[in-house]
Amino acid sequence: MLPPIIEFLKDKSVLILGFGREGKSTYNYIRKYLPEKILGIGDGREQKIDDNFVEYFCGEDYLSYIGKFDVVMKSPGISFVNVDIPENTYVTCQTDLFMKYAPCKKIGVTGSKGKTTTSTLTYKMLCAGGVDCELMGNMGLPVFDYIEEMTEDRIAVIELSSHQLEFTRSSPDVSILTNIYEEHLEHYKGGMTGYVNSKLNIVRHQNEKSTFIYNGTQGLEPYFDVTSVKSNVIPVKKDDELPFEINNIHLAGEHNRHDVLYAFTAASKFGVTAEDAKKAIDAVLGSIAEAVKGGDKVTLVGFGTFSVTERGARTGRNPQTGATIEIPAKKSVKFKAGAGLEV
Repeated sequence: MLPPIIEFLKDKSVLILGFGREGKSTYNYIRKYLPEKILGIGDGREQKIDDNFVEYFCGEDYLSYIGKFDVVMKSPGISFVNVDIPENTYVTCQTDLFMKYAPCKKIGVTGSKGKTTTSTLTYKMLCAGGVDCELMGNMGLPVFDYIEEMTEDRIAVIELSSHQLEFTRSSPDVSILTNIYEEHLEHYKGGMTGYVNSKLNIVRHQNEKSTFIYNGTQGLEPYFDVTSVKSNVIPVKKDDELPFEINNIHLAGEHNRHDVLYAFTAASKFGVTAEDAKKAIDAVLGSIAEAVKGGDKVTLVGFGTFSVTERGARTGRNPQTGATIEIPAKKSVKFKAGAGLEV
């Protein structure tokens, strides 16, 4: 018996549009089950792989070929702002098919800012609570790479960009929308309207059993009527009370505290307690400290990179007396914030 995604694709002509990390992930997943199916690969750059059952549609006009196919598996970041989709072509993506067919529970996180931090915190809190889960999505972890591991009793925590949500027609069981600001407007028809519509696909297809967590401080009134949502709606404000203290200085800022609130609200839906959540944050700090003491570089997705730097001995000046002094060599911890970390 074939997996449901493969059943959906097997008798259709398929174009893999964009052959970067996600495109290659899509190719590998399909090829595992359909080794002799003719597949199209479309990309702005010339491509060539060792496969006699691949046809190439590459170069500057690669988007003009989408009408030749029943299904287009679009990679994030490819803009359709100047593309008219033919009536008989179904444009989809890994996120869309994962949401529809993967049997696991799903927590999806999107927003203009803070989605990587929130996704990572949610995952860490679930792990601390003994919940069997995986972190995947926009941070460079294609969902098809995990789909065969995601059974009914597991949870997928998925970071979702607006690009991934643009052609997604199913929503997660728990959706988090951290905020909305003007970004990537050149990617969408209608500019800000198209961008917001893509983001809102994270909630648009939820049902009465779902949960929608959103920024109660910013609100959604300019873009969306939350009373139209079928799911359980939870506004989370930046000054809401946390049931535990944040000792991590890199999470103590206003925006990151808000991310902690989002994450705990979502994780608590799966039985995670305040004690579990605090353990998750403290455990992150403990593992960093031990690794850095040993001279290792530590990179945490959504946070940044901790490393040890050594500054050689040097001559300095006493700021009070002006006298020359010898400053010995010293090791110190350096932290470089990741793109998703707001302080």
